[in-house]
Amino acid sequence: MIYHLSDGEHGSVEVSKAANVSDSTIRRYWESWVRLGIVEPLSVRGGVRYKKSFQLEDFGFTVPQIKTGTEIKSEPPKESASSKEG
Repeated sequence: MIYHLSDGEHGSVEVSKAANVSDSTIRRYWESWVRLGIVEPLSVRGGVRYKKSFQLEDFGFTVPQIKTGTEIKSEPPKESASSKEG
């Protein structure tokens, strides 16, 4: 869920509230994932945010809708170029 919410538009506090984990947990994941190359850091006013490199749905994972009071909502997967060709 944390990876799915790592869209580069939301900070660690917003993602932590939506995922129901601590802000420091989000930051630790992001630091680890940037070393693995599966998120990219984005400079924003006030710090750095991280954006996922791929959609989980592209690998067969189902991402549930978020049922919290946060502004973060799960989006339907975008069509990939290969699915449009078929």
